[in-house]
Amino acid sequence: MPRRNNKKWRFMLVKTTDRKRKDGSYPIAIEFNFNGRSILTQDDLLARIDDWEQDFERVRETKRNKDRAFVTNVVLDSLATRINNIVNEYREKNLILTNAIVINKLALKVSGDTVENFAVEHILNLVKNNQIGSAKIFAEMLYYLRKFDSHFCKKCFADIDFNYVVAFEKAQLSPKREGGPRKKGGISVNIRSLRTLLNKAIADGIGCTETYPFSTKYGPRTDIYVITKRLKSKSRKPLVPKSSLLDFYNYEFDEMVYKLENPH
Repeated sequence: MPRRNNKKWRFMLVKTTDRKRKDGSYPIAIEFNFNGRSILTQDDLLARIDDWEQDFERVRETKRNKDRAFVTNVVLDSLATRINNIVNEYREKNLILTNAIVINKLALKVSGDTVENFAVEHILNLVKNNQIGSAKIFAEMLYYLRKFDSHFCKKCFADIDFNYVVAFEKAQLSPKREGGPRKKGGISVNIRSLRTLLNKAIADGIGCTETYPFSTKYGPRTDIYVITKRLKSKSRKPLVPKSSLLDFYNYEFDEMVYKLENPH
């Protein structure tokens, strides 16, 4: 779990009456204390008081809130990494850091933004529209990408090429994968989610067509991760051997009918 920098910021619940939702949950906020105190509320990230682990600043997963809690915690992990990177950058350069600077950098969106930031924005939009199931799918993709690549938070769309996708898929099949290796056969949901995310980024004008790993539609390349082709070759197994099918095709049915009609 990402560490904070000298308690200069933290995640917290905004436990005021006017912020309480009908289901008893409250929005999660980021409290900054670099110069004075500033609060940045994340209205789409919610938790109940009894589900909020104050020491860890994350949501406790229960049967009631399992999917939403998982999504929320993945987003909080990503935000924590992003804040820590901002803080570390300013400290390494011996620059003065204020609450306003961090808040502005968190809100800044540029054409060369990272894949992780784009994924988080997409997840939050799904949560806002109450599409928790879809949000969880992309949150799980982000979770395993962060586990696979310790520098994923800095990866741009141009970095996600054919070799990167192949390495990620290989890691999903590794016995060392958290939760155990993904079962062989077919293409993982995480790979499909990554393709969807890259397609959305290109449609939004911030993706990278030059390294797009799933098709040749954006340019001639020899290494293409074709999901449908790999799915057919890896997961579809004939139930009947080809030799038996050929024998069946060539069988003389007239002879069998004659024997049935004339048993002697």
